[in-house]
Amino acid sequence: CSNRKSNWFDVCASALDAILRKMNESPRKRNLSRIHFHNFAFHIMVQMEGTGGNLLNWAEWEDARSALAAGSVEASERACNSTSLGNDQISLHLNPVLKISKEKTLHINANKPIVEWVHHGENGNTHFYVAPVLACNKVVQTVGLGDSISSSGLAYQI
Repeated sequence: CSNRKSNWFDVCASALDAILRKMNESPRKRNLSRIHFHNFAFHIMVQMEGTGGNLLNWAEWEDARSALAAGSVEASERACNSTSLGNDQISLHLNPVLKISKEKTLHINANKPIVEWVHHGENGNTHFYVAPVLACNKVVQTVGLGDSISSSGLAYQI
C-alpha cells in the first residue's frame, strides 16, 4: 500500500472496506466500526455507519476529518522535530488527483486537504477519508511515528 506518487490508496481503501465488512458479517461478529491505515504518503480512515447490533453508534465517533488531520500533522512535525514547518522542509508524495471510481475523481488541494466519499452498501454506508502525510525532507526522528499518528488521531475521535 505504499508507492511514491501513486494512487495505491485505492487498493488500501478496498482492503479496509473488505476487512470491516468481513469482520461484521462473520458468524463471530467482531463489531468493528473504524479502521485506519497510514504510510509514508497518506493516512486513510474507513468507518461504517452503525446499523444495529453492537457496532459503535455512528454518532459516537467524533469528527473523522479532525482526527485524520491531527494524525498527519503529528507525523510531519515529529519526523522533522519541529512544530513550525516550511515548504522547503516537507514534500507531498501522494498524487493529489485521486481516482475513486470510473466516474468519480477527487482532488486534494490546500483549501481541501482531506477528501472523503461514501460507499453505499447493502449493509449500510461506509465512509472513507484520505489525507496526505507531508513527508519530512530531512528526517530527524522515526521511532514512534506510527504510534503518534494512531494515538493522536484516535484522541480526536473519542
